[in-house]
Amino acid sequence: MINAIDTFCKLEKGVLKLLKAADIYAMHMVSHYQKTEIDKKLIYNIIFENKMSGLNLFGWEYQDNILNDLKVSEHLTQICQQIVLATYTILEVYLIEKFKEYYAYRMNGMDESFIQGNLKRYLFRSLKEVGKHYYEILGIHIPSFELERYFSDNSSHFKPANSWEALLLGSAKK
Repeated sequence: MINAIDTFCKLEKGVLKLLKAADIYAMHMVSHYQKTEIDKKLIYNIIFENKMSGLNLFGWEYQDNILNDLKVSEHLTQICQQIVLATYTILEVYLIEKFKEYYAYRMNGMDESFIQGNLKRYLFRSLKEVGKHYYEILGIHIPSFELERYFSDNSSHFKPANSWEALLLGSAKK
């Protein structure tokens, strides 16, 4: 059986690469708008070491004119959309794989083919279904586990009441 946390860690590395790409792109954009020289040492450190500039993590520190220019940048917007999608997908895959681990643990002593056959019956088409399976089959109410969260007060569209609602909003099919 696949270990959920190992899968999560492998997929997480891909998201880190997307974050680094967005970081380098944002650095180039800021350098261009400020008419300054790009920090080549920092770019080297981002690519070859475990470093980031923090520009994307602390975007509220941008000057207003640069922030407006970055908002209309299709490349940066698309990179950020891919980061959100990839992050959501990683979490969904983790929850599904962790469900399978918990289910197999609860069925300890049962024939492995029986366990695998039962797992194939469960559909995981949405985050709501995943949450429903956790609750109805394992007795785990995922929304009860509230995470410390950081949402920008500046967002006019994204104002979830809690972490689970934020995940459901992120999973909404357009």
